[in-house]
Formats: sequence, structure tokens, C-alpha cells
Amino acid sequence: MDSIFNMFEVAGHKEQPKEDIRAKEDFRTAELANAFHKIDKAVSPQIPGDKEPDWSYLIRNAKSTREKFEVMSAHDAYKAEQKYKVIEQQKAQFEQKVNDVFNLSQHVRNKAFYEELQQNSPSVYFDTRIQKQKKRDREVMGLTFHLRNK
Repeated sequence: MDSIFNMFEVAGHKEQPKEDIRAKEDFRTAELANAFHKIDKAVSPQIPGDKEPDWSYLIRNAKSTREKFEVMSAHDAYKAEQKYKVIEQQKAQFEQKVNDVFNLSQHVRNKAFYEELQQNSPSVYFDTRIQKQKKRDREVMGLTFHLRNK
């Protein structure tokens, strides 16, 4: 006797194997999903490194549970790497904004410029490097720092 779920008993009859319809439907569904996936990939082939790998396809075609877990761990690592890339990109953009302020001539960086910077991009304005530069500009320019010549 294989399992109590695969057999049924009727009084006076021998045990007969029971068909598992759900397993057949799951197999058919998986076959159709894989076929659809192959057609979809043929229509729009992926360029390596261009898009995110198709994780559901990789999990469906995994041969063992171990392979499925390897795919899932690779997916988690991929998501963490993407988050890291986004953070690095945001840091680079912020650094570019700060460097743009330093690249302006000293006569442009007056009180009106810093007030406008504070209203338009406060994160750049409150950066310590910008604040130190503002203090140096005020010391070097003297009273002309307070003139509003836009």
C-alpha cells in the first residue's frame, strides 16, 4: 500500500489505485506555462544583462528543491544588488549637485544664491561642505556677500 491518500477501500472489494486529477492538472498547467514562456522568449528575446532574469521560469524548471532554493537565493542577491546600485546612483547625483555649487564663481555665490539654494534643494544647502563654503564666501566677500545682485 503506497499511501492512504492514493488508495480507497470499499467493503468487499480489493484496494484500487485512485487517480489524482489535481496532479495531472498541475502538470498540464506547468507544461502550458513553459510553452507560453518559450513562445514569449522567442518573440522578445532577452539581451543578457539588459533585463532582470525571469525568476518564475527558473523556479518552474528547477529539477530539485535545492535548485529552487538556489534560484531564490540568487533572486534575493539580485534584489540587494539592485538596491545598492540605486543608492550609489542617488549618491552620485547628490555629489554632482554639490560639485555644481563649488564650480560656480565666487561672485555668484552670494546671500541670494544661498537663500535660493535653500528653498530649491535643502538637502544640498544643509550639506556641511556647502555650509563651510558659505562661511568662507561670506568672509572673503565681506559686505558684498549681502548684496542682492541677481
